Amino acid sequence: MNTNELSATSTRHDEGRGHRRRRRSVATWVLALVIAPLFVGCSVRSKEVTDQNVREIAASISESHDLTPEEADLFRTYLVRHAFNANNAPLPITVGAAIDAQRAFKSQLEARERAEREATARAERERAARIEQLRAEVGVQLASIQFIPADAMNGRFQAQLVFHVHVTNRGAKAIRGVRGSLAFLDTFGREVALLGMPIEQDFAPGASADLEMTKDFNQFIDDDVVLRNFDTTRGRTEWRPEQIVYADGTQVEVPAAAGN
Repeated sequence: MNTNELSATSTRHDEGRGHRRRRRSVATWVLALVIAPLFVGCSVRSKEVTDQNVREIAASISESHDLTPEEADLFRTYLVRHAFNANNAPLPITVGAAIDAQRAFKSQLEARERAEREATARAERERAARIEQLRAEVGVQLASIQFIPADAMNGRFQAQLVFHVHVTNRGAKAIRGVRGSLAFLDTFGREVALLGMPIEQDFAPGASADLEMTKDFNQFIDDDVVLRNFDTTRGRTEWRPEQIVYADGTQVEVPAAAGN
């Protein structure tokens, strides 16, 4: 009986030690799984990228799950910048520093593009306001278009288009001349032709005149064909002034459109 009792007690002790060892082993694995990604993440960010190992690092980054997709993309973009201009994206540099540098560069680029868009929009508003100012001072309206065929017997060797326009000086100052364009719009408001129209004539304040503006017609030029066939009963024209020269020598001009 004593022998059997001792044997049973020893077995229970052995089983207890086995359970404790298994618990320690499981805890060790859990701790390793928790800590490992932290060390791996740090090691990826702290890796130094040089001209000699850049391909190797780039390949490891593509296969690594330690960086977010955004961070991986920032790193790759930094390497592209380095390939085109090493001074703006120098090596050696750590992966983490490259990511931070590219994020800062991206922010600066976005801020500059935003400022450029705002400046362009502001310039376009100012241009539109100036056009309306000049349009309020000088009005140009198309009355009709006349086609005159060539007539060699009478010395007219080139067919012509004659534009009958009505010009009015609505401003308070005398005018020596006005320059602009007449846009031809179809039924749907789409521009189908644009005709430059410099008018060098004196206009007193409130004065108006009916003028004939002549243009040589070429059947092989699309705009000329469009203008000849333009139906004034269906389409419309839009006067787009560009410059007014006053009798006193002063002038006002519309700034060029953005990109011109």
